Amino acid sequence: MTWHVSRLMIEAYVDDNVAEADAWSIEAHVMECEHCRRAVAAASAGQPRITAQLTSARTAVLDNLPAQGRIRRGTAIRALRMLLASGPAARGPWLLATLMTLALAVGLELTVGGTGLFGSTAPVLLLLAPVLPVLGVAVSYGSGLDDAYEVIATTPSGGLRLLLIRTAAVLAVTVPATVAAGLLADIGWSVTWLLPGLTLTVLTLLLGTSIGIGHAAAVIGSGWAVVVVSDIISDTGLTLLTETATAAWLAALGLGATAVVFRREAFNHLHPQIRTHSEA
Repeated sequence: MTWHVSRLMIEAYVDDNVAEADAWSIEAHVMECEHCRRAVAAASAGQPRITAQLTSARTAVLDNLPAQGRIRRGTAIRALRMLLASGPAARGPWLLATLMTLALAVGLELTVGGTGLFGSTAPVLLLLAPVLPVLGVAVSYGSGLDDAYEVIATTPSGGLRLLLIRTAAVLAVTVPATVAAGLLADIGWSVTWLLPGLTLTVLTLLLGTSIGIGHAAAVIGSGWAVVVVSDIISDTGLTLLTETATAAWLAALGLGATAVVFRREAFNHLHPQIRTHSEA
């Protein structure tokens, strides 16, 4: 700083005896100049008018403070509830949509007499079950619907840890609900059709390290739909849900989970598409 406000100008400013344009100039200057900032503070000390204004402002603020609520000790359970509740997949609408989808699949299975979708041999429920967790993960993390994503992502609780917590919450809902739906539809339950859902979820997490969770879920879900439609058209049955495909699903699950661990640092940063959406 090559110049400073004169003492006479500072005293006039403190006494409110300067023109408005000069006051603006002084205020802009003291924001950058520590020397003049200290000079203004020294000139203001002991001024009855300024002291009265500060006292009045302080009293007004203190008198309007809300009553102190009950302070509860922070616990791991409360922190976990906050991480879950801020995600859309942990809320009622998503849960209701999942249950309605399963109920529709069960209803179709019971009414069509086991003929499957469009006359295929694969039950409707088995076609939908693997992709439900993928959709849940898509809306649970960094989807634009997550109120606290940008805040939590910058904390130690963000990144892969938060994503795994949200994913576990999604699986905790979809897996039992799918098993129950399978029992109601007289399909039973088997690793051969529960394992694909878990594997597709892990592959969504892996692909999400590159293109974002939302787009990854769209790609994985579309890929599953293509496979399902292809098998229906060819009338070969859903080969990916047979016992012979279990080894392949296990291998894909293991490799995908390992790759997610190696790519975990990618979840510590906002994805460009999410950042652009937030800035807009």
